[in-house]
Amino acid sequence: MADGNQSSGKWYDPKNLLALVIVAFVLASITCLSLAIISATTDKAAITQTILNMILPLLGTWIGTVLAFYFGKENFESANQSVRELVKQMTSQQKLESIPIGKVMIKFAEMYKVQVPVGKESDDPFRLMILRADLIKSGKGRRLPIVDDQNHPRLVVHQSAIDEFIAKKMDALTTDELKALTLRDLLDDKIGILLDASLVTLKESDTLARAKEEMDKTKFCQDVFITANGTTGEAVVGWVTNGIIEDNSKV
Repeated sequence: MADGNQSSGKWYDPKNLLALVIVAFVLASITCLSLAIISATTDKAAITQTILNMILPLLGTWIGTVLAFYFGKENFESANQSVRELVKQMTSQQKLESIPIGKVMIKFAEMYKVQVPVGKESDDPFRLMILRADLIKSGKGRRLPIVDDQNHPRLVVHQSAIDEFIAKKMDALTTDELKALTLRDLLDDKIGILLDASLVTLKESDTLARAKEEMDKTKFCQDVFITANGTTGEAVVGWVTNGIIEDNSKV
C-alpha cells in the first residue's frame, strides 16, 4: 500500500496539474506582456532585444525548475524509501538486541514436549502416528520438542517432518506398517538426521538477536533450546521459535 503522503505519480496528480497550470500561466503572461510592449513602441528592435535579455534567463530558470521537479521527484522518493527500509532494519535489529531470551521464551512447564530416554525411541509410546495425534490434540502448535529422561535437549520435530516421512513410506508399506513407524525410524531417516543436526542451545541472558544469528547460521534450524548455561548437557528451561523472534522484531 502506498504511503499516504506520496503522490500517485500520474500526470493528473494534483501536484503535477498545479505545476503545469502555473508554468502555462506564467509563459502565457510573459508572451502577452511582451507582445503588448513590442506593439506599443516604435523602436521594436531595441525593445525586442531588451525583452529577450530579460525573459530568456527567466524561462531558463523555470524550465530548469520543472525538469528538476519531474525528473528528480522519483529519484528522491526512491532514495527516501531506501532510507526508510534501512532505518526499519536497523530498528528491528536493535529491538532484538534489547530483548533477553528469558523474557519471551516458552517456559519448560508450558511446553508440550515428549520425554524420550536415550535409546528408547522405538518403544510403543513413541510411534509416529501416536505422537502426531497427541500433538494435534494438545492444541499447542505443530512442533514437538523432544528431551531425554533428564530433560536434556534432543531436537524439535515439526509435524510437517512427520507428514513428509510418512508420505514417503506410503507406497512401500501397508497401513499397519505405517502405524508401526517409530520416532527412531524418523531419526534414522535423512529427514531425522537433518533435524538432529539443527540443534542449538543458548542461555536465558542471551538476546533474541543472538538466537536469530544462531538460527541463521545453522541449516534447517527454526528452534532454540534454552538451558542454564547454554549447553546441551543441562536440563531445558525454555524454548524459542523463529516465530517468537519474528513477532518481537516488528517495529
